Amino acid sequence: EYIYIPLGGSRNGTGTTIRNILIVFLLTGIWHGSGWSFLLWGLINGLCNVAERLIANKRWYQKTPGILKWAATMAVTFLCWEIFRFGNLSSCISWFRLMLGQAQVSSIPYTWQYYFDKRMLFLMVSGVAGATLFGLPRVQNVLHKMIRKPLGYCVYQIIVIILFLGAILCMVNSTYSPFLYFQY
Repeated sequence: EYIYIPLGGSRNGTGTTIRNILIVFLLTGIWHGSGWSFLLWGLINGLCNVAERLIANKRWYQKTPGILKWAATMAVTFLCWEIFRFGNLSSCISWFRLMLGQAQVSSIPYTWQYYFDKRMLFLMVSGVAGATLFGLPRVQNVLHKMIRKPLGYCVYQIIVIILFLGAILCMVNSTYSPFLYFQY
């Protein structure tokens, strides 16, 4: 709306449309961060958008199954997210070399033991029990009998509120994800 349309959008022929799309995606990359990796991320997304626009009316493309188009889109998207995630081109190139078998890693610090500590196992067991046990007919009958009475209803609501607050505390304490744009 602020860049593509003032540049002329798609009104002045294919060449102008391609130029405008590439400008918008390059600026989108720059807007997301300062660095070559962000510029590359915008360029790749722009080139894919242009390529699809150029082949959209081709008969072979229209006959290509949707699942193949989706798979190609996801492959490009996931690779571009890696470019975006690293924030600098040298780390990104090192990761791609590692993924393609062109580099070796000395050690992997995050093994399965890292993720399955006592706290995580407790949360997993609690989650599975809560998702399955409370659905059993006998448990449902007891619950319905309990909440028919005012005291039982109050107890039920207090338990739900405590579980809700506990879930929020677990989420807040277990992750730190600062707003992306505070980095710039």
